[in-house]
Amino acid sequence: MKYLEDFQPGQIYRFRAEPLSKEEIIAFAHEWDPQRLHTDENYAVSVHGSLIASGFQTMLQVFKPVMHGMMPEIANIGGWVSIR
Repeated sequence: MKYLEDFQPGQIYRFRAEPLSKEEIIAFAHEWDPQRLHTDENYAVSVHGSLIASGFQTMLQVFKPVMHGMMPEIANIGGWVSIR
């Protein structure tokens, strides 16, 4: 189990995320970020050169390997806040 003091500034961790398929990009966008550059391939290609994944989906793809590959070995010492 690792704790905060086990990490040093400048440490580098490398993670890999699986590529997204066109179908995954479009399905995610329809549910969470229905902009044309994510849902309409012809439009996206004409404006940007290719279909573009949502920034939300990109962030989740990057975050998933961190959560699965690193976080299970790290102590979670959470806090709480009292709201009156």
